[in-house]
Amino acid sequence: RGTDISIDEMRAALDNLGGDDQLRLLAETYNSTNSEAARNALLRNSVRRKTYESMVYMAQSVMLNDYTTHMYNAAGNALMQFLDVPERMGAVAVAPLRKSLEALVGKTNPDQYYATDIYARLSGIRNGIVDGWGMMGRRLVQGGAAKDAPRDPLRAEYWAGAPYKIPFTKKIREFPDLTDNPLGKAFNAMGLVYSVPFRALGAADEFFAGIAQRVQLHEEAARLGGNVFDTTYAELIARGAEQKTAHIQAVEAGQRAVQKLLSERPADVEASVQAWRKQVTLQDDLDKELPMAGIYAGANKLMNKWYIKPLAPFSKTLTNIANEGAARTGPLALLSPRFWSEWQKGGRHRDLAISRLAIGGAMVWAGYEMAGRGRTTGAGPGDTGQRNDLKSRGWREFSLRLGKDEIDADLVTQLKEILGEDKVGDGTGEDFGDSYFIPLNRLEPANMPLLMGAA
Repeated sequence: RGTDISIDEMRAALDNLGGDDQLRLLAETYNSTNSEAARNALLRNSVRRKTYESMVYMAQSVMLNDYTTHMYNAAGNALMQFLDVPERMGAVAVAPLRKSLEALVGKTNPDQYYATDIYARLSGIRNGIVDGWGMMGRRLVQGGAAKDAPRDPLRAEYWAGAPYKIPFTKKIREFPDLTDNPLGKAFNAMGLVYSVPFRALGAADEFFAGIAQRVQLHEEAARLGGNVFDTTYAELIARGAEQKTAHIQAVEAGQRAVQKLLSERPADVEASVQAWRKQVTLQDDLDKELPMAGIYAGANKLMNKWYIKPLAPFSKTLTNIANEGAARTGPLALLSPRFWSEWQKGGRHRDLAISRLAIGGAMVWAGYEMAGRGRTTGAGPGDTGQRNDLKSRGWREFSLRLGKDEIDADLVTQLKEILGEDKVGDGTGEDFGDSYFIPLNRLEPANMPLLMGAA
């Protein structure tokens, strides 16, 4: 269908094929395979491979039955979205200093963030919430890729035509299409049950993705409209037009450009929107050309080995959390492809990288201060007996310590319901009787600098 294919249809097709990472891995494996027969086998996923995928999928689904995982996932997405505003406000403040330093050593990059960019992003939140609700509803109904599950393998349609070898012979057979068969319908019903946790996980991601892509689109539209206005106004003035006339025509030209952008997105704008969408939901695809990207790609590849996958079923999410967290944590930023991605782009992107480091540094300091004042806890004593003794009195490792007079008991009860009864510590005895311990030991990006300071 060529150019008639919509962006949503293209993304859905990519998701059904396993997403960007899976397609890239397939291409690399295909190019490194010399045998024509092996290449053909690679392109036709075998019954053995699909059996392995199904086992991993079912194990992931069982893990996702714990609703607290979905709460943490939504909280992580919300936190990434929340940090967007202060980080870009910080980039506005960093710009003059960055340009002054650049002027000392060479050519200055005039590109920077302005307060109007922040306002433009904020203006997209309302429409983004509307988009997010619609996208969330579709994901709940339709299912599809979610986090580290690029597809639902528990479908009869997916297994149809898969080759398998008959034992003790060289004969190859194809798995029959059971879609309209009672057995196939029963298999699909089982797959539907296993897909429910993934639908919930994907729905939460889609909600925040809707907000993320809308705010990014509003920024791109605002910057385009401003550039068109400036260019048109300058041209009209140069031709001798009156200022009032030039202003009116320049505004109209900017409005037309924005309207066109919202209905016909250029490839670079769509790429920017999708990149921010994936970054917020911690499903970004690493650019292997970036410094240190090989470390993360190698770790992700290792965790996808069949003998390690059961221990790290959500490897892509883990590597993205590490990448985003390191970009905000002092010297660790040098090990973060996210940091280098923004730094190499220069201009406002470099300001954003510095702003993230500054805010992350403030969180490191806050973690250090809070730990020094006993407001946060670390790993605890190395002796298992001593640590268990502390836990028996309500102490919890890597937690925020709050006085019982600082937090309402009803709120603590709600936290126990959400996080789990054993996760929230209710202190007892002389040492901890006046305290609650709220866990902080999840690896959301904002927690890494905080816990580093505490350590």
